[in-house]
Amino acid sequence: MIAKLVEDNDFVEFTSGMAVGVDTWAAIEVLKLRLAHPDKVSLRLAIPFVGQQNKWPLASQMEWLEVYRAADSVQFVDEEGYAPWKLLNRNKWMVDNCDLVVAVWNGEKRGGTAHCIRYASRKGKEIINLWREIHVN
Repeated sequence: MIAKLVEDNDFVEFTSGMAVGVDTWAAIEVLKLRLAHPDKVSLRLAIPFVGQQNKWPLASQMEWLEVYRAADSVQFVDEEGYAPWKLLNRNKWMVDNCDLVVAVWNGEKRGGTAHCIRYASRKGKEIINLWREIHVN
């Protein structure tokens, strides 16, 4: 699906929230696409706060740093220091600054992804959920 977005458009800027897991995986996939399509693909990071990665396992911190260094642009949404609301602010910022939301959501009614999907829906954003595509393949 992500490759098809690139194929069907002149230019695509992807934004990753840089959380451990799907966010980082998606950012890495976008960087691979950028290698193949350097004039068509851009990666923007929406980092919820300065130091987001500091308490993660070392391997996750190293992966985060690699993606951070390779990104085309970085937006720190809030100042340093963890607070749960900062993750929600980051999600709102991403929705407010996009044309299309591509998510991997299992349908769970609670949690950050569910909150992001509800917010995007209220904002009238088109939402593509890759959950089945990823879990069927």
